[in-house]
Amino acid sequence: ACAIYTSSWTQAGNHVAKLQQYLRKEPNPSVQAGYCALNGLIHFSQSSYHSAAVWFLQTGLMLGTGFNDLITLGDVALYGGVCALASFNRDEVDARVLRNPVFRDVLECDPTVFEMVTTFHQSDYAASFRCLAVLKDRAKADLYLHAHWDHLTSAIRSRVILQYFLPYTSVSLSLMATALGTSVNDLELECAKLINEGQLVARIDSHNKILRAREADNRTLTFHKVMATGDKFVRNTRSTLLGLSMLQHGFSHKGGAIIRNAQRAGTGSFNNEPQEQAVQAQAQDGSQ
Repeated sequence: ACAIYTSSWTQAGNHVAKLQQYLRKEPNPSVQAGYCALNGLIHFSQSSYHSAAVWFLQTGLMLGTGFNDLITLGDVALYGGVCALASFNRDEVDARVLRNPVFRDVLECDPTVFEMVTTFHQSDYAASFRCLAVLKDRAKADLYLHAHWDHLTSAIRSRVILQYFLPYTSVSLSLMATALGTSVNDLELECAKLINEGQLVARIDSHNKILRAREADNRTLTFHKVMATGDKFVRNTRSTLLGLSMLQHGFSHKGGAIIRNAQRAGTGSFNNEPQEQAVQAQAQDGSQ
């Protein structure tokens, strides 16, 4: 407990690992639930939100009150819910959260968090964001969550914008803002941030307040593909010509090394030695 209170997460992880050794010898559902919850808390405090969500989703009602000095069922519901929305897509929220009988029972212990997750899955994003706003004061006063709340809510909003825009080639920012329960100006700033980060492939028509998907430039793509093919052809041609030139001059490539052939028929500067020896022999015969 002291390691967690002092944010010594490496030390806390070592202590939690001892629980696993205990569970191998004496299985205990309550301790197992506490083991999952504490692992989730450690990953959460290290900003590993996806891993934290996976651990929290394995925590059931068997957690009870035995770990209330560290984490409660309400905390597991809240942490697990926001981590799931920040790191899971819509299908994963359905399969791993709402259809998870172990975590769903925990989720139903907190009606606001349950509504936040269900409305997100139903694409009622304005209602989901209203739940986030209701939870803000509680999150800001939470020992573990307050430092992560702004980042998590920003990640959830970014995921919603990307998910909302995915099926469209263009969408009115005013309609989109109404659906997300925000203002047009705030939504435009959020979209611009996502575009600059490379997450949203689109452009903003600020005059008409329309978000348009950026169309691929097929002509440029074709040009680059042709240039790449041409460069490959040139490299292959040069390699072939080099090989032919080496063979012509009596060289070959074996075992990773270039060697000169000892004897080779044909003409070339490297084949004159036998001719020179014949001329010298004829000169000696003539002198005798």
